[in-house]
Amino acid sequence: MKAVSSWAWLGLLGLLLGFVAGLDVVHAEPPWPNIPKGCANPPVCKWMINTDWGECVADSGDGCGKGIISREVRCSCNGIDTWEHNCDMRAKPEYGRACQATKGCPAGGKCAWKYAAWSTCGKDCTRTRTASCVCGTTTSSDDKCKALPKDPLSESCTGDKCPPPPTCAWSYSTWSSCSKSCTQTRTASCLCGTTPSSDYKCKGDKEPLSRDCTGDKCPPPKEKCEWVYDEWSTCPACGKDETRTRTAQCCKSDDLNPTFGKPRRTDCAGKCEGEPVLEEPCPGLKPCKPQCEWHMPDDWTDCPKCGPGNRTRTATCCKSDELRPQFGRGRPVPCDGQCEGEAPVETETCKKQKSCPCEWNYGDWTACPKCGPGGFRTRTASCCNSADLHPWFGKGKPVPCDGQCDGEPVVKDKCKDNANKCK
Repeated sequence: MKAVSSWAWLGLLGLLLGFVAGLDVVHAEPPWPNIPKGCANPPVCKWMINTDWGECVADSGDGCGKGIISREVRCSCNGIDTWEHNCDMRAKPEYGRACQATKGCPAGGKCAWKYAAWSTCGKDCTRTRTASCVCGTTTSSDDKCKALPKDPLSESCTGDKCPPPPTCAWSYSTWSSCSKSCTQTRTASCLCGTTPSSDYKCKGDKEPLSRDCTGDKCPPPKEKCEWVYDEWSTCPACGKDETRTRTAQCCKSDDLNPTFGKPRRTDCAGKCEGEPVLEEPCPGLKPCKPQCEWHMPDDWTDCPKCGPGNRTRTATCCKSDELRPQFGRGRPVPCDGQCEGEAPVETETCKKQKSCPCEWNYGDWTACPKCGPGGFRTRTASCCNSADLHPWFGKGKPVPCDGQCDGEPVVKDKCKDNANKCK
């Protein structure tokens, strides 16, 4: 009996030590806050984010590719860190997420999928392509791009004997039941024919995936109204300070479904916010050309018959519509002096002018005697350029010709005898 009792005592002692050791393990976590007895209010426990997001740590040892980024999140009761189960686990903030580590990647940093060109359409009416993981400018292992989305590597195609590809459009699930937050949700997927496909094949924006709803404890949803505009009026081809206008109607937002083209309008009776924009300046409007403009004729004034000189032409005021380039200069129609500024005048030097001949330029004769024998009268002569002997200037301004005149000048002439004798 004594031997049995000794073994029993040893067994009980072992159980007691195990129990104490278990208690030590349990209390390794922060304890429940010490709340004095008799307090009316229980402790307030909430999640606390103690650190910012850390650096992305790659799964591989080289520091490049798929990894994990994390931050410290603790449960705090009355400012004291405690066990996590004291806080609402459903509301625990995110403390870890997938990331793409680039610190150990080659020059250029980021990794991305690079796609080869599509193959030709095969007999099975599909075409394929390959994808490789490129980090910077270096091709790397696919593991470094695993965290990145990857586009499909095969798709249907249209060959000589292949049917046309199916039409792709968004397909929506039924609305969920009204939640406690008074909202309903649904999902959208891209269907090509009846086959689920990648979202990029469906063009256009998705319709709303959530909406307000009325449940047993939800208030009736507020009526959403917004302005619906008609097309802008047409702007003139040219002008200054021109505007364009449009009309607007206040309608329910639920009726503004882009998939049905123009919306089915339901008047909201003036419940839209703000004022509609019904007028704006015409965009990109160029100024109109003036109705009248200066027209330069083709013809010039005549050049002098010989010697150096200029010729001119003066613009006339004409209607712009008559100056069409397809008809050359057009048929000038006078605008009655409505062009801006003075009439432009163009001047140019006469070309290939012949030298003018030289001739004797004479002065006036001296007077003959009033009585007695006739005697002689004289005059001066100079060899001059005949271009300066214009009749509208009389004798003009003589310009010497350096003795190039023909013959000798007549500078002396005999006077007739006067019948009156000199006293």
